[in-house]
Amino acid sequence: MTESILQNFADAKFLNLILKNPEDLEALEKSAADLAKKLKHKGKRTLLPSYVLLAINPNIKDTEPLLDEVEAIAKSKNKLLLSRSNDRPVTALRAIILSALEILVDSEQKFHEDYAKIIYLTAKESFGYIDFASAEEGKIIEAFIRLLGEKGELFSRRKWKVNMVSFLNEIVTKFELKLTETFPSTNNSFLTSKKIANVKLEQTDSYNRRSVSRIEGINADSFNTWSKEFVKKASSAITGEINNQLKAQNKSINEFSSEISKELNKFTTSLNTFVSNSINNSLSGINALVERDQLNWWKESLYSASKWCSYRAIENPVALAFLMSHDCGALTHPHSPESVDYFLMETFRKVENKEESLSFQEILTALSTADCEWLGEIIPATSETTSIISLPDFLVGFVHGLYTQEDFEKLTYISLAEKIKPAAFCVWLFHYFQSKRLTHGN
Repeated sequence: MTESILQNFADAKFLNLILKNPEDLEALEKSAADLAKKLKHKGKRTLLPSYVLLAINPNIKDTEPLLDEVEAIAKSKNKLLLSRSNDRPVTALRAIILSALEILVDSEQKFHEDYAKIIYLTAKESFGYIDFASAEEGKIIEAFIRLLGEKGELFSRRKWKVNMVSFLNEIVTKFELKLTETFPSTNNSFLTSKKIANVKLEQTDSYNRRSVSRIEGINADSFNTWSKEFVKKASSAITGEINNQLKAQNKSINEFSSEISKELNKFTTSLNTFVSNSINNSLSGINALVERDQLNWWKESLYSASKWCSYRAIENPVALAFLMSHDCGALTHPHSPESVDYFLMETFRKVENKEESLSFQEILTALSTADCEWLGEIIPATSETTSIISLPDFLVGFVHGLYTQEDFEKLTYISLAEKIKPAAFCVWLFHYFQSKRLTHGN
């Protein structure tokens, strides 16, 4: 998308109730920038998934607690802007949040992979359970989610590659020492210097100057006098000229030495940076190879290191999905590529090959049974909240007794009658555990 989400919302006339002039849109943009700064704060990062769910869902209630902060920021930019709507302008507040998320991901000319991954993992599955009154709004949000997914996938694929041959070839071919000065060649101009060629002897009583063509007329006494005078003056001129040439040569050598030093420093700095980055990338790739090896062993063994048992011993498919997604998340980096999702689904199907969809009502019922009580000992507890939360976040809270079945639709905005296939449910939980690691910085 070339335009911002706020501009897309404005173009689609979703903000017509409050936008009356260009300054109004500018006020919303400033509000989004301020909210993005707040979300960057370490203490706010754990709330990011709830902000994502607020932003993508047009059906949220205007009493959602997190909207209070967004509204306060917007009013600080333009007190009259939001008052143009009789009700709380939820669409405008959601647009501000979406724009803030956009800024978080792509600000300061840098793509922030962690934020992008958190937003994508939170929004991907939830988006499929949202009813949009406006198809246009759904397309705008879907395009934003898809873009984050594509960029994040490219980043993840790079992290999962190891190519030392390419790395070494690049070192050989990419870097070249370039000097703007060539080494100064020996300058022999002093041999034909005019200062030496024009050495003159003053006429004296003892020597009457003669031209070279009349050299035969010089007697011995006058020649001796001439030679002594010539040697004195010529040697002085030659010595002076040689000194001048040596000084010029030394200056040229010093300049060249300085140029060499500068270019070597530039080259060394560039090479060190490149080698450091390449080594880090290679180590990251090696770690990815280790992860792949662990995943393959995990798939073949079908053994849970967290529960110390075979997955085939888990008869409850909901408990199995929780356990396998948790264990798979522990074996992989949060920025693993999408292929890991399919790897997990196929591994899950090796144990649970039933493709019949489960309703969320049935999932809650399954989690209420005695054979799921052990999940609370393996899955870390989540913080209780009154704001919108993701389906997996609710289920984890449900396991730990924080929520009841009556809270489900109020907090997730998903109907209990909605259904999902077991393997897809396992992947949704896997995304939740990945997102949790990123939001909590581990």
